[in-house]
Amino acid sequence: MSRITWSFNAPRRSEANKPMHVALDVYTILYLDFDQNWTLASTTKRQIRCKQYTNNAAVYLEAPLRNIHDWSIWKRCWGTSFDIGFAQYLQTTQQGRTWLTSVQSNTNSIDDE
Repeated sequence: MSRITWSFNAPRRSEANKPMHVALDVYTILYLDFDQNWTLASTTKRQIRCKQYTNNAAVYLEAPLRNIHDWSIWKRCWGTSFDIGFAQYLQTTQQGRTWLTSVQSNTNSIDDE
């Protein structure tokens, strides 16, 4: 049996990634936000199965979005896709607009994250 190890500094290195790579690092996103207001599961069965992973930040798109350093660069690369896939819908509610603003203006320190 092989042992799986990872670097304690991996999240900090991830923060230094170029913004255009954020979308490429996302594999299985189950929720848009940490509060689970918007699920990305394509079926009810998958949505139920997703509940077992809620303690894993990797299943939330909010996690990498909050760590984008330069949104203008990220938007040039992924903005249209993000707008079509998420932002246009989120703009239809106050809750969605508030969430978009907060994600794009995150100023938490590494310790706060």
